[in-house]
Amino acid sequence: ALKGNVAMNTIHWVEKRRTHRLRSSLPTYYESTIEGKHGNGLTHDISESGLRMTLEEFIPKFARVLVKINLKSDKLIVLNGKVRWAQRVAYSPRYQVGLEFEDVALDTRRSIAEYVYSHR
Repeated sequence: ALKGNVAMNTIHWVEKRRTHRLRSSLPTYYESTIEGKHGNGLTHDISESGLRMTLEEFIPKFARVLVKINLKSDKLIVLNGKVRWAQRVAYSPRYQVGLEFEDVALDTRRSIAEYVYSHR
């Protein structure tokens, strides 16, 4: 019975997303404004509303994070977001976080949308 509930909750959570996510492996630089942590990460997926990425250190849920991503060799975007979830990667010293973007500039949102659309 537990597996059924987990699957239903997972499906329900995925349906809450407002935008399509593209699987991606983009190098990122992050700074956690509250925690004072910073470093390099790697995205796993990205959309106009957020991303999932792997980090070398734990950043807790609700922490604010600044992220810099090179969508293309000539296109650096800078985003602010809030950690919606964080978990340790199994058998690894790394962590994954889900980041929801906040106050995204229109041109930045357009750049992400173009990137997602062109790589589908």
